[in-house]
Amino acid sequence: YRTVLRVTAGLSDEERRDRRLSPPHADLWGMPPALLVAGELDPIFDDSVRMAERWNLANGNAEFVAVPEGAHGFNRFPLSMARKANAHVRQRIGEWLRR
Repeated sequence: YRTVLRVTAGLSDEERRDRRLSPPHADLWGMPPALLVAGELDPIFDDSVRMAERWNLANGNAEFVAVPEGAHGFNRFPLSMARKANAHVRQRIGEWLRR
C-alpha cells in the first residue's frame, strides 16, 4: 500500500479508486482474454484472485494460475517454476493470437 501512496501522491483514497486509474475498480466489460499468474506467497496474491474473479464475471474469459511457493516476481528469476509459468504464458498468448 505504501507504494500506491508514493505513486499517487496528492490523491485522496477516493481518487485512487477511480475506475480509470485503479484496475481493481475498472469497468472490465468487453475485455479480451486475460491470463493472471500469481505466486501463492505473493503479498498481493488475493488481489490477483479477485481480479480474475471480476474479469470472469464481466467476460468469462480469464484464466488464473496459482503458483505454489511462488513469491512476488518469481517469474523473473532462474527457477524451474518460473520457466514453467513463463512457458505457459507464451503458449496461451500464442493460442489467442492464432484465433
